[in-house]
Order: sequence, then structure tokens, then C-alpha cells
Amino acid sequence: MRTARTEISSDWQQVAVFGDPLSAEVVAGLLRSESVPVDITSHEALSGLLQGTCIRVPPYLMHRVRWLLEQPRFADEELAYLATGQLGD
Repeated sequence: MRTARTEISSDWQQVAVFGDPLSAEVVAGLLRSESVPVDITSHEALSGLLQGTCIRVPPYLMHRVRWLLEQPRFADEELAYLATGQLGD
């Protein structure tokens, strides 16, 4: 999803390529939640045969994007504790 205020340029840099659009959307959602504009492009080798889904961002944000993607994520046990307040078995 692109915002009207963000103009996609050919000099945007590729962050990652995913085998499926859903995985790309998850990462793009994380970046958007941090106010990073994102361009998602799916490449088809043949009609209906998806070759990959690419995420691109403005070059001046690449350092921030790398930092965001390197941050540790919560483990399932941590998320369960945060949701319920109870420690697992």
C-alpha cells in the first residue's frame, strides 16, 4: 500500500525478496509501523508463476531499515506472558 505523499523513485533500494506476497506484507507492515515508506513489487517469470516479491525503500532510510529488521522479536512464551500475565509450564 502506497501513500499519496510518497513518490516511488527508481533509486529506491531493495531490502529483501520473498517467495510469497504475504511474507513481504508482514515485513512491509513492520516498516510502515515505523513510518518507513515501502514499495512492494511482485515479479512474475510467466503469467501466474510468481518469481518473488521485492520490498524497496528510499536510500536515505536503508540504515534505519537494517536496524529495524535486526531487532530481536518476542518469543511465543513472552507474547503469552504479556497477553495473560501468566508464566508457561
